[in-house]
Amino acid sequence: MSAQIAQERSHAKAERASHSAVQQQLSELEKEKMLIDLELKDASARHKTELSRRDATITSVCYS
Repeated sequence: MSAQIAQERSHAKAERASHSAVQQQLSELEKEKMLIDLELKDASARHKTELSRRDATITSVCYS
């Protein structure tokens, strides 16, 4: 009986360690996702700015 209890405790300890590692990985992935989202928003804003600049250039060239 006590061997079974020790085995169950060992299994529970391993499960906790595994769960903790998965939580750490999830946290790191969420941080990485947040950074990628910010980079995407920044790239999108730069793209819109560049399109506006080019539209203004085209307009000034065509209607000058």
